[in-house]
Amino acid sequence: MKLQAIQDIPGLGAILVKFSEEYMTMAGISNVAIIVYGLIMILIVLFEPLGIFGLWIRTKKYWKTYPF
Repeated sequence: MKLQAIQDIPGLGAILVKFSEEYMTMAGISNVAIIVYGLIMILIVLFEPLGIFGLWIRTKKYWKTYPF
C-alpha cells in the first residue's frame, strides 16, 4: 500500500504516514522494538493485572477442573 493511499484515510492517515516516515526507516528500526515492547507491557497491565502469574493461575485452575 502506498503512502498516498494511507494519507486518504480520514483522521488516521496523516498520523500513520508520519509514524512510518519517522520510525520505519533503517535508522528508526530500533525504536520500533522499544515501542512494541512498551505496548505489550501496557496491554499486560491493562488486561492481566496479576501479569503472567495471573495467566498461570487461570490456566492451572482451568486444567484442575477440566473434566467438569
